[in-house]
Amino acid sequence: MAQQEFSIRKLADLVPTEAAAYRFLEELRWGGDPTACPKCGGMDRCHFLTPANGESRKTRTGSKSERRVWFCGHCRKQFSVLTDTIFHG
Repeated sequence: MAQQEFSIRKLADLVPTEAAAYRFLEELRWGGDPTACPKCGGMDRCHFLTPANGESRKTRTGSKSERRVWFCGHCRKQFSVLTDTIFHG
């Protein structure tokens, strides 16, 4: 992704939903899909976990989240683009 200058308005237009924001961050961090698990470093067995309804997940509190979750076949842990960043947790 080429270096771009952003204003808050441009960014809001670029990422109108939570899922779009996750995809944007995935592009910035990984260039698309993860190249390695942030937990164990496994490189060839990371898979996107598609939500049961195809678009959102139910949280523990019952609300909906469009958070994009990945699964590592090596260490069998779930992770997102926010894992091991200042935004995690």
